[in-house]
Amino acid sequence: MGLGVQQHGSVLSRPRGRGRAAGAVAIRTVGLTRVFGSHKAVDSVNLEVRTGEVFGFLGPNGAGKTTTINMILGLIRPTAGHVEILGQKADWACPALRRHVGSLLDGVRFYPYLSGRDNLRVFAAALDGVPSRRIDEVLELVGLAGRARDKVRGYSHGMRRRLGLALALLHDPAVLVLDEPANGLDPAGIKEMRDLMKALAAQGKAVFLSSHLLHEVEMICDRVAILQRGAVLAQGRVDELLCAAPAVEIGVDRPDEAERILRSQAGVDAGMDDGSGRSDRSSRSSRSSRGGGESGGARQTVGECATPCVRSVRRDGDRIIVEYDPGRAEPAGSAAATGLAGRREAIQAQGSAAYRSVASRLNATLAVHGVFAHEILPRRAALEDVFFDVLGESHGEQPVNGRNGENGTEQQQEAAGQVHADERGERL
Repeated sequence: MGLGVQQHGSVLSRPRGRGRAAGAVAIRTVGLTRVFGSHKAVDSVNLEVRTGEVFGFLGPNGAGKTTTINMILGLIRPTAGHVEILGQKADWACPALRRHVGSLLDGVRFYPYLSGRDNLRVFAAALDGVPSRRIDEVLELVGLAGRARDKVRGYSHGMRRRLGLALALLHDPAVLVLDEPANGLDPAGIKEMRDLMKALAAQGKAVFLSSHLLHEVEMICDRVAILQRGAVLAQGRVDELLCAAPAVEIGVDRPDEAERILRSQAGVDAGMDDGSGRSDRSSRSSRSSRGGGESGGARQTVGECATPCVRSVRRDGDRIIVEYDPGRAEPAGSAAATGLAGRREAIQAQGSAAYRSVASRLNATLAVHGVFAHEILPRRAALEDVFFDVLGESHGEQPVNGRNGENGTEQQQEAAGQVHADERGERL
């Protein structure tokens, strides 16, 4: 079933049913910019969040995530650019538009002397058309059914976050904007939240979430965007970001010596091994230096190779991480493979062959120099690695500790607070 969204002048009608068409653009930001005094908190952010997906919004403290979220929700007016919701430019003066969007932000307040269920009843009364049975549905959904009659003053922080999510879901919105939804939850609660986000996306909802739990984001999100100093540095599908650089992880008895030996292999064509540990260098490869791993050593990289070749070598504690280019050759057996499944199996076979070729070459190279590799494993990239690599490649680093908060330094926060105060009459 489709979104069921129709245009009546500037008013969006209520989506019908739970099954909504996946893939439609639910949130689009176009050149979204916000300036506080002389500080540009958000700089021309362009995002697209689709129905049926979970979209992760990542960045260090002070990157501009909260400011962007506030502009998406109409809580702050952008200095430039605009937001579109379900294909229409957002006009938050339109009550019907608000019914399509649910949000969970930090600082949500409830009546402490009322129970969780009674709090939702108060809000449901303000949301015309919410049936009473929906209150029990959302309380069950967020795991608060057993504490629904307890007063909110006795709720833990994690329970209040659950109640905030129940409030966001109360009117069954097509779009969810969630700022740190797992904040304050225990491990079991984090897993339940992860499963719930997946289930909501499967229903056809667009789930836009900001989180610092990179491992959870990797497990739940279909696509992510990484923000730094108000600008989007990278965005794309999680699987594409993680598959950008296949790697092997090597455990050796002398990591310092192994790192030095293997760094000399950057750019070596793994398919040219003559069995002696020597290989010709690819004429198409070029070298450059990048930031190193935890040991501070340089990371050496090369261009694309026609066949599997080493791209970079770095230390990660006492282990060596070798990234490689699997090559651009046609997957073995692909000519006979038919259909999507056959093509996928052929690509997987090519990836396995590339790993074996690279692992064999590196093992032979170390052995020639008398270094014993006791373990060589395929290493799947983690979103945490991608996240810090992207931030490290940006020009300069922004402080993320000390006195800096989500909106920057204390002086920037003070300026932002003054602007917010000046705009209270403009907020919708």
